[in-house]
Amino acid sequence: MVWGRLDDMYPLNRKVRPLSDAAFRLDVSGICWSNKNKTDGRVPAADLGTVSDARRPKRAVVELVHWGRWHEPGHDCDRCPQISDGWVIHDFPDYNRLLAQTEEIRGKRAEAGRRGGQASGRRRANGKQVASDLPSNAEATAEQNRTLVPKVPSSYVSSDLTSVDATSKQDRSKLLRRSTADERVAQAIAAGHEVQAMVDAGLIPPAPPLRALPGGRP
Repeated sequence: MVWGRLDDMYPLNRKVRPLSDAAFRLDVSGICWSNKNKTDGRVPAADLGTVSDARRPKRAVVELVHWGRWHEPGHDCDRCPQISDGWVIHDFPDYNRLLAQTEEIRGKRAEAGRRGGQASGRRRANGKQVASDLPSNAEATAEQNRTLVPKVPSSYVSSDLTSVDATSKQDRSKLLRRSTADERVAQAIAAGHEVQAMVDAGLIPPAPPLRALPGGRP
């Protein structure tokens, strides 16, 4: 599809404004017809009836020629090409592409599309090659886990009495004492001696000695 072009001042042009409705319609239809048929603004006399369905097109052509919108053979306009038959639309190349320009643009677009398709094919082929060289998802996940999980020295985890964070001898000693006390408390609680077990473990202070009350009674 080729586009016909009209600027926003077209209806006010001194050669267009005096036209009747039929002549105005024929002028616009002629521009579209010429672009579609690639005639570079030329309208052969034999094709006038197919250009527009305007009434009495020959009468409308007389108006277009009179006001200088269309030219007949032997015209004196130095801006438009000479013709041997029919009419030529005034200043057609100034607003519309000629056949040679249209073919050139189409050729460039076709070449650009061909190159783009080739480049896309190469990218897809390279992508497949790269994907085949990469390890599988399972292998990649396993390798990532091996990299991210730190190795903990066996000396840090010896029993329930130690932890990864208790790395110094002092920390381990504290944990050992606390664990031993916890075991004693658990044994005493099991035997029904909860308070005394907590005192023995050092978790609560022992009760103060009883003071003698007046009268010699404790």
